[in-house]
Amino acid sequence: ARNWLRVDAYSEVGSGMNLFPASLIGETSSADLLKVAAAWTTQVTDRVDFTLSGAVGRTFGASPVTADIDWIGPVAGRAADLTFVEYGGRVGWALTRATMLDAFVLGTTGDKIGTHTQLGGSLKVKF
Repeated sequence: ARNWLRVDAYSEVGSGMNLFPASLIGETSSADLLKVAAAWTTQVTDRVDFTLSGAVGRTFGASPVTADIDWIGPVAGRAADLTFVEYGGRVGWALTRATMLDAFVLGTTGDKIGTHTQLGGSLKVKF
């Protein structure tokens, strides 16, 4: 995948409260992401199924966004290259033929980004 971040032009005014005003030109930064994912779903009973999923990926090649700061000069910042893993599980219960209740947990862990976990649920109704 390729991701883009668009930064609009921005300029600060120098003052006694802001000794280092910054100016940015409008730019677009991009980064590439390579990820391999797999998921396995099984029907446990007529009314219960579950899915396990996992992925490993790496971001790389981010281009910088630059700014000009008074008294310092030009500076550039870019997203760091990092490796990450994603994992998840979902359990679904068929309440009726037309109604399904799901519960899930999803997580991402990586160097430089730490761990982020989400818990949730959904109610699906067929019409």
